[in-house]
This record gives sequence, structure tokens and C-alpha cells, in this order.
Amino acid sequence: MTEERSLTVYRMVRENDKTGVSGTGTVAWIMDWPNSFVTIGWVTKPHFSVSTYPNMEAAEQLHGHGGATKFIQMWRVKDAT
Repeated sequence: MTEERSLTVYRMVRENDKTGVSGTGTVAWIMDWPNSFVTIGWVTKPHFSVSTYPNMEAAEQLHGHGGATKFIQMWRVKDAT
């Protein structure tokens, strides 16, 4: 039996901008891919970019600001492989 993997989409939301770079509100969209890789698409001007991480934990550790950033699940596609 193979493990079911899903494609999950999150919004990254910040109420406070500790660094002064990304701003507040929805600052990025996150794709958690079936192969565990994660891409973050930054949507705040002028810093539009896409970053890739080996998994969600690595992305949260780097961008979560100790729990100050919310990762809100928007939708999930089950068995996306």
C-alpha cells in the first residue's frame, strides 16, 4: 500500500512585520507538494519571489517568527500523486 500524499495550499499571514520587509496581512502563498517540498510565493511589493524548502517544518522555522506568523490552510487535494 502506498502512502497517500496531498497537495496543500496555505496563506502566510502576518499581523506585525518584525523585519520591515514583507509587510502585514497576506504576505505569501505556500504550496506543500506531494513530494514534501514546499514553495513560498511572496506577494508583497517590491519583493515578489519564490522560495523552495525541503519540507513545511523548514519553511515554518525560517519564516514563522517564533509563532508570530500564521499559516492558514486554504485547500487540500487528497491523493495528489
